[in-house]
Order: sequence, then structure tokens, then C-alpha cells
Amino acid sequence: DPTRRKTRYINSVHEIGHAIVMAYLTGELPINIVSVSSGNGGFCTSYISNKENEISCKEDIDNDVMISLAGYESERLIFGPDNKKCLLGSGSDLERAWETFSDAVYKLGYFSPMLYSNYSTSNTPDGIPPGIDSLSKGAVCNTVVRSKGEVDLNLSPYDLESLLLRRYRELNERTAAILSEERKLIVKASLYLGEEGSMRSDK
Repeated sequence: DPTRRKTRYINSVHEIGHAIVMAYLTGELPINIVSVSSGNGGFCTSYISNKENEISCKEDIDNDVMISLAGYESERLIFGPDNKKCLLGSGSDLERAWETFSDAVYKLGYFSPMLYSNYSTSNTPDGIPPGIDSLSKGAVCNTVVRSKGEVDLNLSPYDLESLLLRRYRELNERTAAILSEERKLIVKASLYLGEEGSMRSDK
């Protein structure tokens, strides 16, 4: 079916984008990449088993966000930012990227070393604080060591939402830059994936 084959090549560009950014950032390869599945979309297995049950650090959060953004950014790079062929299925990737990052900022203290908020949080039924909301102002505690070895703590006010948006934009730009460097690989691997329908890590 020619129409389905077109979709398969678009899916391939998307999924190869995930795979390339995953390999670039983590040194790990996806176990399998599929351009067509029973759900009409494709998938790239970007799960890293040796990270299971580990607490995330900032680098893990950044990597997760960039890998999630990579499918959409790969399509934009190959087909152009306004191309109507870009997949609507990218929405779930973009939602996942935003939720991962905003949760890290508002609930996990991404902008540490120390976060103070003037927003009063209440405990949820499971006893876990819900974090702070997007309208909250806060302050970061900066440690300053003076010449005599005395330690001084300076509180600097900031707007969490502004920091979040700026850092999210930086991650998106870095994702696009990685893919731009690997454009030839995206094209070559996508053509193979589009023909074969799937690709294992050894290939």
C-alpha cells in the first residue's frame, strides 16, 4: 500500500531521531526500532534496564527530556518545521517531556542546591508533598565562602516558571543541534528502517 509506505518512512525519521539522541547522550542503543506497529505508529525502545529502580539525577532528567523531544525534532529537521507530514503522534512524546521536566522542577528540586518556596504545600493522602505550583516564587540558597573561611548563605529570589521555560528551551535546542550534526545518519537509517519496517541494535 503506497500510502502506508509513506507513513512508514515518516515514522522511521521520527523513531530514528529518538534512537540517535539516546545513543548520543547515554552510549546505549535501543534494543529494537519499529516503524510500523499494530497501533499504526512506530516505537523506539529507549528504556535502559540498568537504570531501573535508581533515583534520577539532573543528567537523567535532561536525557529523558531530550530523547522524548528527538522524534519531533527529527521530523522538523528532515521535512521542515511547517511540513504537514509531521506526525500528530508526537504529541504524546512532547507531553511526556514536559511532564518529566516540570515534575523535576516543581517536585524534585531540579534547581538546587536548596529550594525555598513561599507557596504553602499540603500533604497528599499518601504523605508525599505535592511540590510547588507554576505560580510560585522561590529563592535559591547560594553558599559564599569569604576570605577568612567563613560561610555565608545568600538567598536569591527567582521565578521558577521562568527558569523552567528557559531550561526546557535549552534542552530542546540541544536536541535539535545533536540531530543536525547527524542528519546524514538520520536519512540513511530512516531509508533502511522504512524498507525493512524494523531494526535491531546490532544492525
